Amino acid sequence: MDEGAERRRGWLEALRQPGLGRALALIHGDATRPWTLEELAGEAGMSRASFAKKFAEQLGTSPIQFLGTRRMQLATRWIQRDALSIAEVTDRLGYSSVAAFSRAFKRHTGKTPGAVARGN
Repeated sequence: MDEGAERRRGWLEALRQPGLGRALALIHGDATRPWTLEELAGEAGMSRASFAKKFAEQLGTSPIQFLGTRRMQLATRWIQRDALSIAEVTDRLGYSSVAAFSRAFKRHTGKTPGAVARGN
């Protein structure tokens, strides 16, 4: 795959890069943690600016947007598969209120948590 191939982008290439791979592992390993750009960049061994740029180049989104999307993937799973209440999901993800969580959820998924809970 590596022979003569132009530089690849996306998940697989990001995972192969030590700094980005570490940050992705941390996000996936503990998405409920309130990660900051500074913390993720530090874990990746990079400056905030270079980390954010490299992350966006490889994954097409900012690290914080990626983290938000990952959290909403977890929220969707917990609501659908595990039948957790929206309040429980709000607490697990560390949101200050159900309203704040609901706004973030709708922004990321286009649906309300209640619609997802009802299977819509």
